[in-house]
Amino acid sequence: MKSTTVILTCIISVLQIHSIAAFSSSHAFGRILSSSTSVPYPLSLPRIASSTHLRLHADSSILDHGVTLSLAYTGSMVTNRYTVAFAVSALKGWAADLVAQKVENKVAVESSLSQEQDALSLSSEPKFEFKYMRNLAFLIYGGLYQGIFQEYLYNEEFTHLFGAGSDIQTALLKNGFNLLVIAPFLCLPMAYIIQALVMNKTVASGIESYME
Repeated sequence: MKSTTVILTCIISVLQIHSIAAFSSSHAFGRILSSSTSVPYPLSLPRIASSTHLRLHADSSILDHGVTLSLAYTGSMVTNRYTVAFAVSALKGWAADLVAQKVENKVAVESSLSQEQDALSLSSEPKFEFKYMRNLAFLIYGGLYQGIFQEYLYNEEFTHLFGAGSDIQTALLKNGFNLLVIAPFLCLPMAYIIQALVMNKTVASGIESYME
């Protein structure tokens, strides 16, 4: 259980990375593609040219819609960053634990069946026992800590402590502090504390679970 919590916490942390530059480059590419496919083609070309043109135009329209959604998401991250951070991170926490529970349940059931029955019994699909409270804990942890708190921590406090530069020295300082201080003394303990509170346990019991 502890290894699962650590792995899920790391996965949710990694998924927090967003690239505005990628959105901008995709937008520019979409405009170039859209303008290039709007150039008229000679009427003497075979009929297949028309279908190719229409297909390219449809593809560029889909790309434009995708870019529009990406830009809208990027804009909302600027105007409503804490709300969006909570919603996105809560969804990631919920989804990550859902996948982990399905894998854990399947492994546990198959292991039990292998000890009691022959190998042919493994062909049946194991019953999925969903742990709702555990999933709620990861949803809350993802939204409150990974979303709201880390949005403030990384974009406000880290900037005050280490500066806003993108040079290698600043990057190494931020990552080193995050790995050596934030992760072991704040990020992981908070996952156990929130899970303990959701399970109607004490903060001390959550810390003890982390220390085991």
